[in-house]
Amino acid sequence: MQGATLVSISDKLLSVFGLFTFEQPRWTVEQAAEELGLAPSTTYRYFRKLSDAGLIVAISAGQYVLGPRIAMLDRQMRMLDPLIASADKLMQRLEQTIEIPSVLFLCRLYRNQVMCIYTHDIGNPGFAYSYERGRPMPLHRGAASKVIMAHLPARIVRPLIEKNQKDVTAAGLGSTWPITKKRLRLIRNAGYVVTRGELDRGLFGTASPVFGEDGHVIGSLGIVMKENKAAEQRLEQLIEQIAEAARAITA
Repeated sequence: MQGATLVSISDKLLSVFGLFTFEQPRWTVEQAAEELGLAPSTTYRYFRKLSDAGLIVAISAGQYVLGPRIAMLDRQMRMLDPLIASADKLMQRLEQTIEIPSVLFLCRLYRNQVMCIYTHDIGNPGFAYSYERGRPMPLHRGAASKVIMAHLPARIVRPLIEKNQKDVTAAGLGSTWPITKKRLRLIRNAGYVVTRGELDRGLFGTASPVFGEDGHVIGSLGIVMKENKAAEQRLEQLIEQIAEAARAITA
């Protein structure tokens, strides 16, 4: 019984912490209590615990934002995450053979979304792109996402597809589940995806999957660059280089 109570408290504490999003980065105790249906006194205790841990911090008049502990954890992740460490070594090697200004990026599956967790510039890319580090992206848009989705079980993918069918169709994955299933199988068999202007006009990218020890897909490695003749001429080589690097990260 005590264990169940601790789990419940932990869940509620995480629910309070989860309120701090890009869309709504500031919260008061009263706003959080109303949003989650908790007593203000209980919510205050959760705010105090999160504040003591440095995960949130008061900025003015009882308003809280994410705290400095987040920056510390971010640094720790960039320096010590084994997935990032493996990818960084390979990205540095790829930089020596890919002379075209571009961005290499590593993504991770996160709550049925895809999030870029690390990037490496080659040359001076000089363009903005949607897969910003830390920005959640849908599974059906962009090469880095599609190649992950193609390797997920149908029981996970199908509900997400049917919930976002209009967007899925616009992303070129088909207007019905049987069509989408077939196109995802083609991606899975190929081991890579190439997309052009799907997220950012004038840019194209390719990505390949990265797998964990259990053989399940955990992320992807991709590259994005401007669409031009030089890039098109190198496309086949780029596809193989990214796919090989993704296999090396998996290994």
